[in-house]
Amino acid sequence: MVKNKDRMDSTDALEDLIKIQNTIIDGIGVLQFKISLDWIILDCNSLALKKLGYKNKKDLLGKPFISAIWTSSSALKAKKLLLRWKKTGSLKDEELQIKTLGGKVIDVILNVHTLYDKDSKGLYCISTLIDFSKFKSSDEEIMELSRFPSENPNPVFRVNNECQIIYANKPAKIIMQKLGIKDKKIPKKLIDSVMGSARKGNDDLIALELKIGTSFYIFSIVKVKHSDYYNIYANDITNIKRSEKSEQKKEKEKILLTDRTYIARELHDTVTQTLFSANLIAEVIPKLWKKDPKGVVKRLNEIRMLNNAALTEMRSLLFGLRPDTFKGEELGDLIKELVKSIGIKSKIPISVRITKKYGYSSKIELSFYHIARESLNNIVKHSCAKKARLVLKSLPNKISMEIDDDGVGFDTKDIYYEDLGLIIMKERATIIGASFDLKSVPGKGTKIMVTYNNKGREHE
Repeated sequence: MVKNKDRMDSTDALEDLIKIQNTIIDGIGVLQFKISLDWIILDCNSLALKKLGYKNKKDLLGKPFISAIWTSSSALKAKKLLLRWKKTGSLKDEELQIKTLGGKVIDVILNVHTLYDKDSKGLYCISTLIDFSKFKSSDEEIMELSRFPSENPNPVFRVNNECQIIYANKPAKIIMQKLGIKDKKIPKKLIDSVMGSARKGNDDLIALELKIGTSFYIFSIVKVKHSDYYNIYANDITNIKRSEKSEQKKEKEKILLTDRTYIARELHDTVTQTLFSANLIAEVIPKLWKKDPKGVVKRLNEIRMLNNAALTEMRSLLFGLRPDTFKGEELGDLIKELVKSIGIKSKIPISVRITKKYGYSSKIELSFYHIARESLNNIVKHSCAKKARLVLKSLPNKISMEIDDDGVGFDTKDIYYEDLGLIIMKERATIIGASFDLKSVPGKGTKIMVTYNNKGREHE
């Protein structure tokens, strides 16, 4: 009983201390909240009600501390802070924004402290919010002024609503000389941007890129609030543009080299090998002509099938290098040709089932075609399969493809994905927003599933 009485006396003393603190805080402009350990508002001081626009406490109490007062952007930060508070029991000097019932945004500094009983058990939290909006606006004004000194190494102009230059620092005057400006009238492109901003009453930043002589500049045009003039800040980006041009040139050369390597590898691995096989058969035909006429017919059929396979492989290569050639082609027909070509070379029976009730963009269908080709080539090279299956469904709500085999399979944790081209297949799926799933078990084959959901998307 004595211990319980001591705890009650301690808690009552704490409550009295909080009441005294509230009285003091009301007088110095601090919003204070008493919140539960799960961050529900239990109480607040009168200034908090006034600032937030509430008339009665009952309209605010019982609401979640995060969603009730914070702006949407600060609510995300507050959720992260809540996790930190759970570990440390306090938060110190965190900048956030609260919202009033009237929609006004107030910048505040948040501090949270947890109160504990004698057994170190948390009772509730005291959250104090210091309104520093006035200080922040003053800081912004100072920053605005600091952007406009005469010694600024970058060109700076000030222009009125009549598009007359009323101020130009030394670097800006050099630009004026390059443009041949003598009557303080700004260039036409800048006039159009400034006048467009004035007509719309737009105070936001406008950026305009101009080439002046051999130099490139970015002009940032800012309407000065509560005034009839604009500030124009120029930044010389000539070196950046030259660097970008150099990087673009390097990137183009890299792409060309990659394409050449790709063409050489694909021609060697597919078309060349197929034509080589057809040529070997053709060399045997003259020797068989008199001895085995029926065998000659069989060989001729083999040459025809190999040539068809080479043609399919060449078309596949063209689709990879020039995707525009894919337009107008039926995905189902192309996949059937692909399966037929791979089946001829590998002697692996591959069943195909295609359901098409909806046509997708060439970009999406081409990605599915490439994934099918990579997957089927993997089956031929690595699976030791006796049979394989491809199912393609092109429906209004989604397009999906399943490819499986009864081969040796593998442990997905141990395999090097790049060896099987799996990374490339996953990237192709990711680019179009499709899912890519792989399932494989040693001794039980492999299955690949690709799905593009069309629900809620515009037709591409």
